[in-house]
Amino acid sequence: MKSTFIFIKKDICVGGIETFIIRTVRWLLKHNYRVIYIQPKGSLVAKGFKNTIYNSELEVYTIDFDSPFWIHSLKLEFDRNEYIVAYAFDFWYFVFLERMKRKYSGCNINVFYWIPHFKDVFIEDFFPKPLNRLIHPWISNIFRKMENNHSIIYVNKTHLEAFTEQYSYKVEIDHFKMPPTLKYSDPLNEENLIERSKRECFNIITIGRFVFPHKAYIIGLIDSFASLSSK
Repeated sequence: MKSTFIFIKKDICVGGIETFIIRTVRWLLKHNYRVIYIQPKGSLVAKGFKNTIYNSELEVYTIDFDSPFWIHSLKLEFDRNEYIVAYAFDFWYFVFLERMKRKYSGCNINVFYWIPHFKDVFIEDFFPKPLNRLIHPWISNIFRKMENNHSIIYVNKTHLEAFTEQYSYKVEIDHFKMPPTLKYSDPLNEENLIERSKRECFNIITIGRFVFPHKAYIIGLIDSFASLSSK
């Protein structure tokens, strides 16, 4: 069976989700999977990712989602026996993928919503008060149906708990709920590690955004530094 991976995301710049996408795409292309990027019009691509995104083996379709007729400009071709997995990293793009799924109803397409790892993930927060309170039950019902259909991928347990509390539904945690961790580093060499530890000067270097609470590792870093510095 032919397997295809479709993803849609506005801007592929430097970030955790973007890095995961690029690594996944590289692995899939290397293993001869079909990869399709539905690129919203006006999207930016980081310089270091352009060689992957604009690889001749990766199919890129630029779509103007502001146009009411965008679905007609999306012209994809699938085989009847093609198994297709489609990822969205924004709720509205998930809706677009569901519409794409209806357009190609004769194909085996599974659509997933990967909850983004930053703030403003609750849809009703985009609406003014008191309208956000009125639409909250409607949004909750949508997410319950998505969860029952196994369409949601949670970045971590914190996000899972935040969503289930916000929208009042329950999730049985299993390996299908959390994305896999792709490891590209070399195996740990304990001898080298012991040799490197035989010194008096140590540096701790970290790169990240000061965004709370999602970047709470900064708090752990400060606590670890305090513990280490005392020794």
